[in-house]
Parts: sequence; structure tokens; C-alpha cells
Amino acid sequence: MDRACGSVTHPPFLDENTNYGAWKAKMKSFLWAQGTKVWTTIKNGWEPPTKEIKGRGKKVEVSAENFEFICHCKTSKEAWDILEITHEGNATVRESKLQQPITKFENMKMLETKKIAEFYARLSVVVNACSNLGDAIP
Repeated sequence: MDRACGSVTHPPFLDENTNYGAWKAKMKSFLWAQGTKVWTTIKNGWEPPTKEIKGRGKKVEVSAENFEFICHCKTSKEAWDILEITHEGNATVRESKLQQPITKFENMKMLETKKIAEFYARLSVVVNACSNLGDAIP
């Protein structure tokens, strides 16, 4: 395969002999194929993650403290594992954290004054919390 053409897994190659216009179109297609957010980021620029402060309505940048945990990592897997242990703890800590949502799930009842959609929303929060801690509720 010609290196200038690129593929789904490898971007098109640009050197002094490549027609920039053709390369640009191929690169745009390659980036778009990685996900529409990838191309949108290239086109519009990147902004750091933000979060809403309850009651204030303004947004602030998310702290870079997590980056300090993973800046030395060589692979995304290594970074993922470090963040998982940092925020969820080891298996013993996760088991302890799991007790609260399991207890909520076991004691959950639908109130007669509530709508099914409201009950489902509350139930989903608990089920997702259990799933995130490694104990999916079918």
C-alpha cells in the first residue's frame, strides 16, 4: 500500500513529494474516521475539561492533580490502572464501598406518589454505582 494513501489504522504520510491538498483531504477523512469528536477538536480547538459548581452556575477547570498520578505512564492501560486504584481502591476497598449501594438497592421501594420514571431513575443510579464498582446487577 502506498504510504501517502494512509488507512483506517495509519494516517496518510506527508513528505516533500506529497500533494498537500490531497494529503489534507485524506488526513481530514482519517481523523473524522477516528470519531467525529477528533475532527471537531482539530477544527474548533481543544478546551480543558470543566465542571459545573452547584449553586454558582459557573464552570471551572478540572484540577490537574490526576495528571500527576499518571504523567510517567508509558501505556494507557498503566494510566487506567493507576487511576482506578487511586479513585476506587483495591478489591477490599471496592467491596466495602459496594455495601452502601447494595443496601440501597435491597431497601428500595417505589412510593405510591412517585412516577415510574422517577423510580427507574433512582434505581439506575444505584445499579450503575454497583456496576462501576465491579458488581453488575442484572
